[in-house]
Amino acid sequence: STDDTQSVCNQFAAGDDRIQVITQENSGVSAARNLGITHVQSEYVAFVDADDVVSEDYVPKILTALKKKPQMLLFSHYREMESGEQMEKTIPLAEGDSADLQELYEIALTWKSNQVWDKVFQKDIIGKYHVEFPVGMRTSEDLLFWMEYIRHVGSFYVIKDSLYYYKYSENGAVRNYRTEHIGDLSRVIENGDRLISDRQISGMRDVFYKTVMWQLLPVIRGLMRKGISVKEINSSIKEYGLVEKLMTGRPVSFQHRIYRFFLSRHMLRPAVTCFELIEKIKGR
Repeated sequence: STDDTQSVCNQFAAGDDRIQVITQENSGVSAARNLGITHVQSEYVAFVDADDVVSEDYVPKILTALKKKPQMLLFSHYREMESGEQMEKTIPLAEGDSADLQELYEIALTWKSNQVWDKVFQKDIIGKYHVEFPVGMRTSEDLLFWMEYIRHVGSFYVIKDSLYYYKYSENGAVRNYRTEHIGDLSRVIENGDRLISDRQISGMRDVFYKTVMWQLLPVIRGLMRKGISVKEINSSIKEYGLVEKLMTGRPVSFQHRIYRFFLSRHMLRPAVTCFELIEKIKGR
């Protein structure tokens, strides 16, 4: 950090022995989280991003739910836009205990929740199965972590209340697209395929591929807006074999069929134009 954050953290730690300050050379968020997990002494692990805020009842409501000893906890959140507008994102699961893992897999594979800060994880499961954040990825590291984690759980608990305020920025790190983001999506496909195969999840592979394609299109658009040529983008897509992976299975909607048509022929501009048109129609 270059803004004296460490001295501020040290001041908090000096006044509260529950706070531990851990430092390392800047190696990215995944390396920082992995190091932090090794120092956790409690039964559960939760994550808060640096620029976000938790609600006043975040801790008491989570602690109450953890008395039931769930293997995983999920809760709703608010998305705070740069304009100041707040949008509540209610988790699409019923309140309370559940062993319906199909619902959990669907949320992960369709990216309805692709972050870790609206969840709480059991430290023993992380350690026993060596669940880690993938170092070197520019995006989707949260999704890969919890995709791997849910391969090893048998139940979970849901809090419908929104306990977290996520500050959304169009100019944030995840919007600074690079061609490496295409490689990140390739790793998402590999991990999603493993989850589907290992847990024998039926009827989700085609939907999962459609979801990844939906994530690829804004990446392509972002790269184009940065002035990266279609030729270079297509070269990266080919390098990671992304089109071949996404063309397996069958389309699950008319839109999906259109995108597959353009991408299979490396026609990126028409694909992005179609994507933007649909976004406008949906009012996004």
